[in-house]
Amino acid sequence: MYIFNRFAGYLSVFFVAGMISFSSLAQVEVKWEKELSSDILWQEVTALGNLIVSSGNQLAGVNTETGAIIWSKQDLAGLNRIAYNEIPRSPFFTVDLGKSILVMDQFSGDLVFDSQKAGIGTIEDYFLLYNSDAILVSGKSPGGEPIMVSVRMSDGSVTWSMNEEFGRIISVTELENKELLIVTLFNNYKLNAENGDIIWNEENSAESEQMKNMGALGDLMKTMAENMVEDIDIELRYYRPEGGDVFYLGSQRESQSGFTSSSGGSTVSYENVYIAYNISDGNRVWDKPLEVKGKLGQVAFLDNGILVLPDDGNRTKINLFDYQTREGKWGKKGRGIPIKGGIYDYLDAGDGILLVSQTSSNNFLNYLDPNAGLITFEKPVKVDGYVVGIVPLSSGILYIT
Repeated sequence: MYIFNRFAGYLSVFFVAGMISFSSLAQVEVKWEKELSSDILWQEVTALGNLIVSSGNQLAGVNTETGAIIWSKQDLAGLNRIAYNEIPRSPFFTVDLGKSILVMDQFSGDLVFDSQKAGIGTIEDYFLLYNSDAILVSGKSPGGEPIMVSVRMSDGSVTWSMNEEFGRIISVTELENKELLIVTLFNNYKLNAENGDIIWNEENSAESEQMKNMGALGDLMKTMAENMVEDIDIELRYYRPEGGDVFYLGSQRESQSGFTSSSGGSTVSYENVYIAYNISDGNRVWDKPLEVKGKLGQVAFLDNGILVLPDDGNRTKINLFDYQTREGKWGKKGRGIPIKGGIYDYLDAGDGILLVSQTSSNNFLNYLDPNAGLITFEKPVKVDGYVVGIVPLSSGILYIT
């Protein structure tokens, strides 16, 4: 636990071993104490265990084992807490200075990106590409033009920049051969990661293709759609079977029916929609999307098809779909097999697949034989609480709620 005590003119940082209450401080050994020459404004321990301290005369990284200051940035003295943001699943954090956004290494304090120096006036999004040693940043130039830059993580230098109007970027994935796959709201792109050259650019749905054919009106409709979802988290997922030459995008479609007396209002139904694309040229594999009732859930890519595990409450059906024809293989007329509750997790156990599902009041475990397309448990196993972890054992399965 970190405790800050105010003395005359400075703050002392105490590192106390263990998690304790303030009432028992007298019985706990202080591991180290560090006096700083200026008042501490805030401090934070990162997910990777580094202590970041903002004071009146510096922003500093502190060694939690010894209390030694690892790095110090006087030019960031007095930094407000709201300007600091740790980048999840990375060793970096950002500092928003208003006119510029910095990306810094929490271990060394090194500056790895400065949006102003990179020619970006407004940052819309950024993506960490560890295999390419790059940070991909999209936004607007000071003049308002669209811009994307690739910045080298190791030294902060700009590798390439481009002025392409990507729109809302959903995901960026590193492919083989030093290539990038960029999924946007309306288009998919494949880029050369080393120089930013566009290898292909294709509309990612029939609706997007129709808007393209509408010319200026279609562009206006795309812009309106982009603006409507600007601050909304879009449920769009990227899938690619290991080593495969096809990738998939899964999305969720919501619809409302009219007022019903039984529900006391309108009812909401969901469909998860999947589209397959060739990585080589970006073309769609199927003539129509694969549509499955229920909320967007889990997907597993098996040798004999795509296993779709949706969440449709008590109406949930699971099914295996052919890679080429997208036809269902299980159940009556290929419409799938029913299961208790909507599926929210699964575990491939080798000889079968453990399915974790829930209704409005209970959680259940079931076991699927994917070769026969059968649920092997005579009755689903009811478990207490939401399942947060599954671990395969030599003679069974351990689950944690």
